[in-house]
This record gives sequence, C-alpha cells and structure tokens, in this order.
Amino acid sequence: MHLSASFCYGPRHYASSAGSELPSASIYISGTALRHLFNGAYIVSQAITRFSSTLPFPFSRAVQAGGFLFLSGQVSMSEQAEPMRSDITTQTHNIMAAIERTLQSCGSSLNAVVKVTAWLSDMKHFAEFNQAYAAYFPAGFPARSVVCAKLAFELDVEIEVQALAPDQLTS
Repeated sequence: MHLSASFCYGPRHYASSAGSELPSASIYISGTALRHLFNGAYIVSQAITRFSSTLPFPFSRAVQAGGFLFLSGQVSMSEQAEPMRSDITTQTHNIMAAIERTLQSCGSSLNAVVKVTAWLSDMKHFAEFNQAYAAYFPAGFPARSVVCAKLAFELDVEIEVQALAPDQLTS
C-alpha cells in the first residue's frame, strides 16, 4: 500500500510520498506505519500514538505526539455514552475524574497537565466551576482558557487538557 502525506512544519508546507526525504522534525506516514499496540492504542510512525475511545463517537480519547498528550474534550458522560446532567460542580467533578482516568491509562497524571481549555454554557457558572476545578491542582495551576459556548447534549461544562507525555516525566 502506498500512502502520501502532506503536512505543515513551521512556515513551510511539505508534501511527500514513500521514499522521499523529509525534514527530521516531520511526521512520515507510510502504509505499514499504523499498527496496534495495547489498550486500544495505535501508533502512526514513531511520532504519533492514538488512544482510541470506547465511546461511539469519531475521536481518539488521547493522542501522544511531540512529548505531549492531547486529550479530547470531555463532558459529563457515563461509560454508556449517556449525558450526565447535573449542577456545575458535579459536572466538573465527573469530567475531571474522567480526565484523570484517561491520563493514568496513558501513563501520565493531572500533575503533568500544562494547558486546560474549558467551555461553559454560560459565564454565570464561572465561580462555581473555578471552585470545583481548583481542587484538582493543589501543586499549582496549568495555563488555562475559559470560554462560553453552546455545548453538546446541552451540558454546561466541557474540558480539554494537554499534558506531558510519560517519556517526558521525571521521577
């Protein structure tokens, strides 16, 4: 199987096909580079590992690349993919518990989180969200953005995190 890859690196755009030389920081995708590893993880070349989701939606629960883990946005949802509607505090705790489980299954932890993006259905929830959120980062807060948006399933909170990948952590 022959696949071509097109990608951006810095200000330049590269297009490649099998056998082409690429800059060392680029990602090369070939027909044999995708293979199953463990726990639903897939690796594409040596640069990207995808951790598949058990939910019936088209996304990975996390992707490891460039020394980081990028987690998909989380809403308050049961393992059966049912929205769990409740107050902001409960939704935030449900989401942070799911994020913590995902990070642990990928070999990382909340202590390794460097960036958080949170979406609230209404900024009137900001104070209550902050109070629940703060409990998860007692050693110091990651960088964070909070924005207002209409969220899936008419829920009130969605949280996405980026964390250091396990190979970047020091004991």
